[in-house]
Amino acid sequence: MLAEQLEDVLAEVEGARLDADLFATMSPDDAGLVRAALGDDVDMEPEGEDPPGDDGLTFSLDVEAAEAGTDDVEAEIARLQEELESSSRVQAALEQYLELLSKQPVV
Repeated sequence: MLAEQLEDVLAEVEGARLDADLFATMSPDDAGLVRAALGDDVDMEPEGEDPPGDDGLTFSLDVEAAEAGTDDVEAEIARLQEELESSSRVQAALEQYLELLSKQPVV
């Protein structure tokens, strides 16, 4: 039991160092997206973007707005397209992080 606790503590410490090293090789925006997706506290948000939700992806379909008229439907479509673009950026950043992580030597 103590050995498992020691392993957990060491993994936390080593994981934080490894993340810092990986984030240093990524663009600040991508690193921020990965931190947010992993649930880390993020000091800075990527410029020009709203902070993502808990999972990095937030969206909803506003049916009432869609029924209100063509302008509202177009606005809802534009909003959903923006959400898809944001999700794609998060996914690309996470893929980059995983690729960098997979290149790390096993300790």
